[in-house]
Amino acid sequence: MAYTELTVQSAVPAGLDPTYVAATLTDGNMFRNTGKQILHVVNGSGGELTMTLVTPATVVGLAIADQVVTVPNGEERMCGHLDVSTYNQTGTDAGKVYVTYSTVTSVTVAVVQ
Repeated sequence: MAYTELTVQSAVPAGLDPTYVAATLTDGNMFRNTGKQILHVVNGSGGELTMTLVTPATVVGLAIADQVVTVPNGEERMCGHLDVSTYNQTGTDAGKVYVTYSTVTSVTVAVVQ
């Protein structure tokens, strides 16, 4: 799959007005993760959104279940401080977190640190 990368935006003492982009349905999104980033998801889809943070890690050969986050219509969620050993991918996308969505109509996202 070819995940669409989200730009990590840096908060500053004077404040940050984050730029939100449309979530990507086909393959999802990804962003660089050092454990200090926060993914902000805004659901204006008219229905419930299920967002999945993919966990590629295993413990003693057993897969760690993906983190599933439910976002009701008209609400927002912030997911952050993701453990790098649990959420970061390896290989070509090493150091990045994969995120998928059940719908993307009127769903916007931003990543800040």
